[in-house]
Amino acid sequence: MRTYDGDTGHPRHALLVDDDAALRGLLCVLLKQMGFEATVAQNGYEALEVLEREGHARFEVMITDIRMPGMDGMELARHVRATDSQLPILFISGYSPSMGSIERGLDERSDFLRKPFAFGTFSQRVESLIERASQEQSPVASESELSHRESFNLRPVHQKVKGPV
Repeated sequence: MRTYDGDTGHPRHALLVDDDAALRGLLCVLLKQMGFEATVAQNGYEALEVLEREGHARFEVMITDIRMPGMDGMELARHVRATDSQLPILFISGYSPSMGSIERGLDERSDFLRKPFAFGTFSQRVESLIERASQEQSPVASESELSHRESFNLRPVHQKVKGPV
């Protein structure tokens, strides 16, 4: 389970993947203002190396350009989802393919933001994506755990307790 440390005073971590050095610099400044420590990669291959070296769980969110030389953002996301279905991914792009092709690549833990964008919009989109992903991680019994409970006829027990505990 991914844990978020935004309320502990520790820096939050974001993986920023974009081939545009100027935009990476601006977004790093913005992410720092938002309380994130940003790790940057210039393309999808570098991002996979970072994730392998530092671990997926280190990052609260991955922000990636879609169009990059080598491995693009959509291919990067497919690799990430193969090993970590929990990492929220914000796709950013100035390229204008049909929205349908982008939306087909999105899942419940991803979002898309078209460049250019206002920094306030970027901040809001990052935070709402993280919030949405964290709500989806609420502790729920797994299917195998429910099956195990049913096989032993186990049900949650609720009883009133009188007096101090």
